[in-house]
Amino acid sequence: MDEQCFVQRPTTGSRVAGVGITVLTLVSAGFMAWLAFDQLGGILAVGVALLALAFVAWTIVYVTSTPRLVVDEGGIRATYGLVFRRTIAPDAVVEVSEVHFRPLRDLGGWGVRKSDDLGRVLVSGVGEGVCIVDAEGTRTTVAVDQPADAAAALRAVVEAARPGG
Repeated sequence: MDEQCFVQRPTTGSRVAGVGITVLTLVSAGFMAWLAFDQLGGILAVGVALLALAFVAWTIVYVTSTPRLVVDEGGIRATYGLVFRRTIAPDAVVEVSEVHFRPLRDLGGWGVRKSDDLGRVLVSGVGEGVCIVDAEGTRTTVAVDQPADAAAALRAVVEAARPGG
């Protein structure tokens, strides 16, 4: 089986929110740096400015990240930009299911979230995806645009990895 990649493309609303959050962070960081230089001066102001820039960089990385699920014989890789990475061996998967959820109501928002029912959830838009349960009982849910196709690809790789499969 060739490598298959499933992603969740950001919606227009999430893009607008991401741009708004980034601009707000940039303005806040600029204000913090100006205030630090004006009021504190010296090395402390440089420290505040560097902290503000680090926060801006983290915000940009987080806002521009998207959930990605890569499926092939070598493993199942769930990533969310530079923020989250997990590789699951196909023979360690015990269950694959399609799931539907409401990111804001069920998870408290978007990004890398934690849920009792869905485990670690990677979501940047609407709440459709696949939930993978491994042999240890750890759940990883990845929001993707085509959950049925992703679930079918996952099941095929898991079945092929089983003895006699």
